[in-house]
Amino acid sequence: MRGALHSTPLPTKSRARRPRMERYVHSSTDTQLSTGHCIPPGRAPEDTYSIADAASMTPDNTDAGSTPRLQGHSAGSTPGPQGHSAGSTPGPQGHSAGSTPGPATLQQLLASGLHPSTVSRRFTRVLPSVHMRGEPSTMDRCRAVSLWRPDAVLSHRSAAYLRGWTTEPTTLDATVPRSARLRPPPWLRLHRRALDSRLVDEVESLPCTAPAQTILDCLAVLPRAEAELLIDERLKFGLDPASLLRLLERFPGRRGNAELARQVRLAVTRFASEPERALGRALHRIGLYLEMNAVVGPYICDLVDRRSRTIIEVDGRQFHSAAGVFSKDRRRQNALVLDRWLVLRYSAFDVLAAPDVIAGEIASVIRRRRESRR
Repeated sequence: MRGALHSTPLPTKSRARRPRMERYVHSSTDTQLSTGHCIPPGRAPEDTYSIADAASMTPDNTDAGSTPRLQGHSAGSTPGPQGHSAGSTPGPQGHSAGSTPGPATLQQLLASGLHPSTVSRRFTRVLPSVHMRGEPSTMDRCRAVSLWRPDAVLSHRSAAYLRGWTTEPTTLDATVPRSARLRPPPWLRLHRRALDSRLVDEVESLPCTAPAQTILDCLAVLPRAEAELLIDERLKFGLDPASLLRLLERFPGRRGNAELARQVRLAVTRFASEPERALGRALHRIGLYLEMNAVVGPYICDLVDRRSRTIIEVDGRQFHSAAGVFSKDRRRQNALVLDRWLVLRYSAFDVLAAPDVIAGEIASVIRRRRESRR
């Protein structure tokens, strides 16, 4: 019987495993960075840190007057579809673990321990000497402007957006001193002018123009229809028209004052729908001012002229074509007519298609009835 063979393992070279890089961890599927540069799998780039680990970017870690706090939009603002989230709760100051921090100056990034080559490869350049990871949002760009130029004041469309008045603009605006010689990127428009300190406010920890000045500025850069809608909505939702008039008195002779005064005069503030607003504007343009959504007996009527006892109703098909609403409208109109009111009804479609034509017809009827009642 053969004896059992006791094999002795051959000596092998002891291969020590390379210590794992603790400062940089990436899966093989996470090799495409936000900047578009690729890193070969398994290779750790030199001097690469996560910005969330390297610096919290809170005021305690930054130079004086640098990175503003990261906050949401002001509570109670009325955002557009693409603007700020209604009722959103601002996150904690700085950024939480795993979140994408906002913009920071190159000086801040280097002070946090990052190497210049890392910033160049891993970060997006938003403005000269201002960088961030990933693509900047509109709010990131607003903050970047303040980091780039601490003397800049966000104005025009930027200020309207910060206040939740408009949707995200494709072009941001900032006011800088007349002496500033800067070349902004395509998404930023600079307005070189002297801005009185009384016209500067702060929203989201960012300097921006006061509400009245923002309205005046927007009249200069927005299309006419958008500017009219903006001023009507702001006056409807609480902006004091006296603040606009005080602005005109405080700074007489300024460019845009005449247009602002005209818009205040033509503004419609008690509208309940866009067709009502369009018709109200058209009536104001020809000098006819009617009560809007006024109480007449037990009813609330769209537009009312008490001198001529004339009521104008603007009916949208979606709401007024329902069986119950249709019958209620008939009963209401009969009651008003029996009380010696003239009721003129127009469809929302016709009002939006030709508001000036309909306004002219209404004005003719009202003036004729006023004369007959003298």
